[in-house]
Amino acid sequence: MKKAERLKQVEILCKQKKSQKEMAQILQVSIATISNDIRKLKAEKNIQYTTVAQKRHQDTQKEVQALWEKGRTREEIAEELEKSFNNVGSYLREIADYTIEIEQQKEERKETIRTMYQAGKSQKEIAKALGVTYPRANILIRRMCEEEGIEYQSDNQRKKKMYTAKVKGLLKAGKSTEEIMQAIGLRESSTHKYIVAAREEIETEKRKTYMQACRIDLQNGTLKEEALQHMKEIIIITHDYRDMITYVKACIQWTRFEDAKKILIEHRNSKRFSAEQKQKIKRLIEYLEKIQIRQQNVTHKKGINRVKSMGNNLDQNPKGIQKDSTKDGQR
Repeated sequence: MKKAERLKQVEILCKQKKSQKEMAQILQVSIATISNDIRKLKAEKNIQYTTVAQKRHQDTQKEVQALWEKGRTREEIAEELEKSFNNVGSYLREIADYTIEIEQQKEERKETIRTMYQAGKSQKEIAKALGVTYPRANILIRRMCEEEGIEYQSDNQRKKKMYTAKVKGLLKAGKSTEEIMQAIGLRESSTHKYIVAAREEIETEKRKTYMQACRIDLQNGTLKEEALQHMKEIIIITHDYRDMITYVKACIQWTRFEDAKKILIEHRNSKRFSAEQKQKIKRLIEYLEKIQIRQQNVTHKKGINRVKSMGNNLDQNPKGIQKDSTKDGQR
């Protein structure tokens, strides 16, 4: 049978709503050939033909939609139609109203998560409020944080942050360890742990305040040379790039080029710094080395000029110089 004649026969069989398998048996060709012929007829003649699978899908879709419109939940629909939970979900997503409702539910759920998370609620409490498992709550919290640009922290991290903040306030108020332990209601070992963390934060704040004051003094030209030692001690603890650059600028201002170069060499391979920052450190070291060479040359020239000057004075007034040297000897 020629292709043109077969296409006519396939078109007639499509109108008779024969299945592809039946068409293949009647025309004695493969199902793949029949499928290709139907696609061609759809494209050229816009014929309407529904496969058995498509018909089954449409029937199931109607059943799912009917049950959903009656107020059944996704779980109830899956149980009644003996379909999987995910399978029912794929049918429900084809319903426009369901999609809108789901989006609204997602926004409400995200708002609930954000409110509870920022209020310091644990992931277990959030999971219970949402009616989901703990791992699922963790995924939803992480997703919310990512979408909202909020830093994600585990329960332990948030607990530590909360207690450390409380203890820090109590330490600043001059409270003793016993008073702090009573105020936060924890055991001595736990209280001690948060006291250590709080004291470290207080010291960090002091270091930041000191370095900020040094930056202001440096800009105003009022930074004292005595401040350099404490600045260096801070950098050894923090390894902060900005603080180090401030110290280097201060050293240059006080012509302590060797100190500036030394701190840069010590930190040039630090993993804390980016490739760009390391490149800047390299250029600074080269710049300081050039300054030192120039300074050495100037010092050398001054020494030669001083010797020449003494020689000229000796030629012009040997007695005077001898007299001066005698006086020096007498002294």
